[in-house]
Parts: sequence; C-alpha cells; structure tokens
Amino acid sequence: MRREAEGGRREEVTLGPSRKEDLAFITELERHPENRELIGQWSDEEHLRAIEGRERWSHWIIEESGRPAGYIIPRDCEVAWEIRHHHLNSPVTLFNEAKAFADFMQKANDVEKSHLRLEVEKLRRSEGECDRDGRPWHR
Repeated sequence: MRREAEGGRREEVTLGPSRKEDLAFITELERHPENRELIGQWSDEEHLRAIEGRERWSHWIIEESGRPAGYIIPRDCEVAWEIRHHHLNSPVTLFNEAKAFADFMQKANDVEKSHLRLEVEKLRRSEGECDRDGRPWHR
C-alpha cells in the first residue's frame, strides 16, 4: 500500500510476519513511556511465542519505506496461519493474502463496532433513553 507523506512524496507501507530480529523494535515501542498505557505489555517470551505462531497468535510488523513503524498481534487469523505455515512467497499470493488479512481485520472491526452499539443500546434502555426496540424516546 502506498500513502502520501509530507511534501507529496509517496511512502510504501507493508505488512509482513515479524521475525526474532524485530523484537528489539517491538519491545522498545511497546515499553516507551508514552505507549505503556496504550499497548498491552508482553514479556519477550510472549512475543517470541507469537512470532513463532504458537497458541493461535500471529505477529506482524508494519513497515514504512522499509523501516519498522508498528506491529499487530492478531489471534485465530487463518490467513496469517497460511502465510506462516505454507510459506506463501509469491508476490501475487502475498498481495492477495495481505488483502484477505486486511478484509478479515475490517470485518473484525465491524463486528466489534456492532457489539459496542449493542452495549450502548442496552445502557440507554437501562437508563430509559430509548424504548425496547432501541428507538430513542422523543421528548
């Protein structure tokens, strides 16, 4: 994926499996004082198990123009498992798999939003802000 950076130049953003060599960047980012409250704190051993694909975890490094920029650690992602265990290395296959992975993450995000809306609706109903069907009371 390409995105436009400051000054109009384009940067390439890539997503690929994390490697043991990425652990120093990952832990530095995770343990930075500004991130400690925002990012769950894992031990090096937990990260290495996820990097190895154990316990249904997968570990992905996000790079901008060839430099590490972030990471994600999804669980139970079939696309990630396929990439790791079948060593899919064709650029077209990897692109398609990365797209499928992005689609999976979008669907997971949509499901999370639906659950959140449901919880908000329950809260509003309990506080008397809407009727049993979730429609707001008109005052």
